[in-house]
This record gives sequence, structure tokens and C-alpha cells, in this order.
Amino acid sequence: MNLTPHERRELRDLLEQLTQAMDGGALWPNQIHDTLQELHACVHTWLGDENEDTETVIPPQRDH
Repeated sequence: MNLTPHERRELRDLLEQLTQAMDGGALWPNQIHDTLQELHACVHTWLGDENEDTETVIPPQRDH
């Protein structure tokens, strides 16, 4: 996968946000969900529709 420098920074930033959320509980669950949706959208855009049969959909967030 060939990513531009901007795409690499964006991917690293999203992964860092998720890591912080899981390690320290720094983010609220809705922020984790939003970050996962953004990450999913970026990866889908960058990789295209090559594996449409195996596409994973992020389930909607449930309010607790």
C-alpha cells in the first residue's frame, strides 16, 4: 500500500487516538466509535473496493 505522507500522518494519528482510548480510557465511547468510523472510511478510500465481499461494517453505537 503506497500512502502519501499526509495519509501516513492521518493513519498514525487515528491509531494513536485509539491506543490512548484503550490504554488510559482517555476518550469517551462515542469518541472511540467516531475514530473507528473515520479510520474505516480512510482505509476504505485508500484501498478501494478490492475486497467488497469481506468488507466489515462498524456497528452503530448503542447508548448505555
